[in-house]
Amino acid sequence: MKGAAMNWPKFVMTFVFSLIVANYAFGQECQSLSNALPAELVSFISAAVPGQDNAECIAWAITTLGAQKYEPAIPILTEFLDFKRPPSDLEKTGLYLHPNGVLQVYPAAAALEQFGEKALPALINVIKGGSASEVATQNATAVLMIIHKYDPAKGIALLKQEEVKANDDSSKQRVRSAISTAITKWCAPAEQANCKAAANKDEKK
Repeated sequence: MKGAAMNWPKFVMTFVFSLIVANYAFGQECQSLSNALPAELVSFISAAVPGQDNAECIAWAITTLGAQKYEPAIPILTEFLDFKRPPSDLEKTGLYLHPNGVLQVYPAAAALEQFGEKALPALINVIKGGSASEVATQNATAVLMIIHKYDPAKGIALLKQEEVKANDDSSKQRVRSAISTAITKWCAPAEQANCKAAANKDEKK
């Protein structure tokens, strides 16, 4: 116990130093974006093809647009819903400071969540459209439900409305699949009854 106590300050100093080094490297790599306007960040990620050489900068630009709540960025952010941020230096060693959920792994999901209800139409388009990847579609569903985290049945009701409004069977099926996923993954046990009731609500208007 004594040895562990003595090593703890050393661990903290090593941890802090590693963060400083990581942030310095990140700043150097993305320095050209540090003073960019939101519209310039949108232009950057619109033209970017994610790879090892630019992943850090893309993640930074996406996170910044979300933090600034720059609404014109919403459409392009939905195109990056399946883009995973690169692991930090600490994570490469196997050390994770918090659970890696959707918002922690996918920067566009976290950015879109910050827009709240303003992001819902774009998220629904991803779910209904059929052109996005499976991961992007699942993440769009996740963000929609996280926006409704205090009333998940409301999120299910919104999806149900979109299923009813869909003009083709393919879109209906995609929304129906999203509803099923949302109930399973995003409705807590205490909310299951309300979520299922919203999903089974009479379609007649």
